[in-house]
Amino acid sequence: MEILNHHWPTLGLRHRRCSGLLLACLLTWGNVSALEPGPLLAANPMAAASTTPSEAPEYNIKAGYLRLFVRYVEWPPAVFAQATDPLVIGVVGTNPFGPVLQSTLQGLKKQNREIVVRPVQTVEEAVCCQVVFIARRQEHDEAIWLKALRGKPALTITESEQGLAWGAVLALVYEKTARGPKVVFYASLPAARAAGLQLSSSMLASAKKVLKERNEIKGGS
Repeated sequence: MEILNHHWPTLGLRHRRCSGLLLACLLTWGNVSALEPGPLLAANPMAAASTTPSEAPEYNIKAGYLRLFVRYVEWPPAVFAQATDPLVIGVVGTNPFGPVLQSTLQGLKKQNREIVVRPVQTVEEAVCCQVVFIARRQEHDEAIWLKALRGKPALTITESEQGLAWGAVLALVYEKTARGPKVVFYASLPAARAAGLQLSSSMLASAKKVLKERNEIKGGS
């Protein structure tokens, strides 16, 4: 935990080239397998970083993951009504990231679309988002949110593996291991297919677990 506390509060990225620098950080301290090969991995991971602390170092890492997910997931074209529509990341309930999520996403575009972060309090607001992050504090209502979003073209992300059983596409989990805490993610291909999303094979290669069939998912309904 000492390593995370020392390094991750400084992970606020300012411009496009920092995607590679961010990846190097995740590889070093977030225990993430490589998504992008080549010289980017040799870059100084702390270059071009600014101090934008989140609620906890874990959320600095998770903000980095969200940046990478946006880059490696493809949405159906019909999701966007106009070419100028932004890609919206909705955070359900209280935002645990603080300012670090917006800072980490700064400068990133998806097919020339701006990336914006919005608070989500209702299902109606959630269905207007391309990414819906359901924070740990909302776990008691997780099944309700995911049932309402099932089949919608949204990348749903929870903070518990159980969320996959309720229909989440990804679970971004903070684990305690013998070597110290780390952030890993799980992916559900059935949920991605139901949402009409394409998950990059490079991204899936970095997942701790990829569920390929519905019968692999325990619990839920």
